[in-house]
This record gives sequence, structure tokens and C-alpha cells, in this order.
Amino acid sequence: MAEEFADDEVFMQQGWADVLGVPMALKANDGFFRAGGYSIRAMHLGARLRKVQRILSVADIFKASMLSDMVTKTASLLHTDKKPVERSSEDWRH
Repeated sequence: MAEEFADDEVFMQQGWADVLGVPMALKANDGFFRAGGYSIRAMHLGARLRKVQRILSVADIFKASMLSDMVTKTASLLHTDKKPVERSSEDWRH
């Protein structure tokens, strides 16, 4: 399990580094917003994670802004039966 967490942490570090434009020398206790993140970058991170079936909403990113918290949150969602809610284009018109 620790190896799986380490892989998830490296994956999340890479996502942060790409979205934030920072080196991958991020630590588990680094905060997304302190590292240069803001709402638009949070949306980019969420979209990047969705592409690989790791669902993390922008609200989740605001609530769990530390790297380790995001890793824990995405790992816990991977091991549940919950499916992400898919929105149609009509949902955005209301």
C-alpha cells in the first residue's frame, strides 16, 4: 500500500509541476495555492486528473489543498464504488 501511495504522490507531483509550471521538487506538505495555484489552475488540475480516472473537483482542491491531502482523497475515491456525475451540455444552461 505504501508503494501505491508513493506512485500516486509522484503522479500528483507531476500534475502540480505541469499545471503550476514549477519544478517537481514538491513536498507532501506543500499547498497548491502557496505553490502558485489559483482557481483556473485548479480547474486545469481537475481536468488532468479526470483524464486518468482520478476524480478531484475544484471544491476538493480548495478543501484539501496540500499535496498529501489530494493524494489521499484521490486514492480513497479510486477504491470506492462511487462514479463521477457526468454532466451534459444542457446542465450548464440552467
